[in-house]
Amino acid sequence: MIHFNWGIHDLKYMPDEKRQVEPADYEKNLRSLVTKMKRTGAKLIWCSTTPIPDGELTPPRRFGNVNEYNDIAARVMSDNGVLVNDLNAHIAPEFDRLHTPKDLHYSREGSEFLAKNVAAEIEKALARPAQKP
Repeated sequence: MIHFNWGIHDLKYMPDEKRQVEPADYEKNLRSLVTKMKRTGAKLIWCSTTPIPDGELTPPRRFGNVNEYNDIAARVMSDNGVLVNDLNAHIAPEFDRLHTPKDLHYSREGSEFLAKNVAAEIEKALARPAQKP
């Protein structure tokens, strides 16, 4: 079982005002990574990138639109028959309460909230038939 995500740092803006990985390259990279992981024969679950707080972050940094990258990834996963764990939707209603202020990370309670979801999604996936490589 491989439960994975790429995205949050890819959409970070660099000093040249370009994102660390622009959308077209993000999609190309994801397609390549999914192809490689499928070859292992493991069941795959992609989890959506979680929200980024508005305003100033510590350390100072700026990000693009999480939904844009999640939409790209969702299309790649659909094209490849990869299961999706929508962690973004799961945490969104509790985001303000569970994330660390001015940071991309979560409080201990927030991490536990996410971990329970991940464990439940993995358990569901283990009960499903294997994916085709």
